[in-house]
Amino acid sequence: MVELAGAAGSLGVIGGQVEDLAAEGEPPSRDRVEFIHAHKTGDLIRAAVRLGAIAAGAAADDLDGLTRYAERLGKTFQITDDILNATSTAEVLGKPAGTDARRGKMTYVAVAGLDAARSEAATLARDAVEALRGVKGFTSPLSALAEHTVNRSR
Repeated sequence: MVELAGAAGSLGVIGGQVEDLAAEGEPPSRDRVEFIHAHKTGDLIRAAVRLGAIAAGAAADDLDGLTRYAERLGKTFQITDDILNATSTAEVLGKPAGTDARRGKMTYVAVAGLDAARSEAATLARDAVEALRGVKGFTSPLSALAEHTVNRSR
């Protein structure tokens, strides 16, 4: 309960969402986009991974590795989402595309550019997989999820 409440509250997902809305139309800021990504999406993914590990009785070292994995996966997901919003179409995404730029959203693409965003997402996905090294158990599905996240088209 504490894990989920912390992830969802004002210092977690809610705080990230509030900052995302407050940042619309503001000049791009790496620190601000990092905060938004870490909390709006990252805390939700982090909580999901940690809750599963805690419920399964994961050892502290394994929980640390899974936490590092989840934090990187959350950032990978959000940066990839920023990239897709900037480069895809509504038909492919299944939702409107190009809305971030029109709304002046604080995105990784706005802060660093498309090429740097792609590079950062790929690096984070590799780092997520690397964080699983040493984690006991069957982690192949988690590695595959990181690869899918960075390579997804929707």
